Amino acid sequence: SSAGSQPPPVVARLHTWAQQRQVRLRDSAAKSAQERDAALPEPKPAVSKGSLKLVARMRGRQGNIAEQLLAEAQRRRAALADLEQAEADRCRAARPLISDKARALVRDGAVGDRLYEYADLYRRRKEALAERIEEEERPELWRMSGRRPLSAG
Repeated sequence: SSAGSQPPPVVARLHTWAQQRQVRLRDSAAKSAQERDAALPEPKPAVSKGSLKLVARMRGRQGNIAEQLLAEAQRRRAALADLEQAEADRCRAARPLISDKARALVRDGAVGDRLYEYADLYRRRKEALAERIEEEERPELWRMSGRRPLSAG
């Protein structure tokens, strides 16, 4: 009955050989990984440009750096707020202010009607001026009309 529970000697030897091979392969892989890691240069941490600037600003300072950085940030925020306020004041000062006289002025009629009348008045004046210039360019007309040219005074 014990012969039935034990594997044949050939199978036991193959099983032992397979286990030993696994151990050798594992040890060989670990050894090659150690050799590979030893051949690589020592890793250096990457330092960003921002970190380098921060270190340069901190040189020569003593005390709690966190408090110094906080105070510097608060100063920058205050300076920015001052600049924003100055810009707002400049923009506010650039707006035209309506005078008291203009505020109190009351005119009859609609704005559109008044603007149309002004445009018509200016158009008529422009036409009259154009006629006068045309007459001035033709001396026989202004001699007959009795008018003097504009350039004559």
